[in-house]
Amino acid sequence: METKEVMDLLHSLKIGACPKTMIALVLLGKKPCAELDIYVHNTLPSEVKRVLETIGLVVIPMSIEGSRNVRHTAKFCVALDKIYADMLVALIRMREQLTGISRDHPYHKLYGVLMGYPLSAIEGFISNNMLSESDPTYPETAKNNLLLVFKLSVKHWAEEMNTLSVWEHALQRNAPQILDHLYSTVKH
Repeated sequence: METKEVMDLLHSLKIGACPKTMIALVLLGKKPCAELDIYVHNTLPSEVKRVLETIGLVVIPMSIEGSRNVRHTAKFCVALDKIYADMLVALIRMREQLTGISRDHPYHKLYGVLMGYPLSAIEGFISNNMLSESDPTYPETAKNNLLLVFKLSVKHWAEEMNTLSVWEHALQRNAPQILDHLYSTVKH
């Protein structure tokens, strides 16, 4: 299947702009995994799963029984590789069993790596050395950047912003309709 056809199928799903963007980044090899919650107003979970598998993704449904978040009707772990999807499932199950996970818990590092976050941003989060939006050095381009799904570190924020540029360029080149949909959700 051609990249355009894959992205058109992904774009046809009603799953929200941000999750769709994160899945596109998985398909483009920019992130190992994505976590997807399906809500009652979204495309039916069975159809979402069918489409995602058709476009080459490993989709592992997660049980939502007993979940603290009852707003969604289904949860999927999505990856190009079954090993990554299985690792994400295990991490999510661990997270659901733990309360008050400390910042230095291995969960955070493993989850960040699976989500494709820069290692320096993960380390900044773990050590509580994150750049605050109120900090005068906080980059203007980071404010309201919908691709910024991780916290910027104090020391390496410029390199971490490069990750966003790489993601945005990949989306502009291969999935412009998905990126446009994401940008259209920003309220001006």
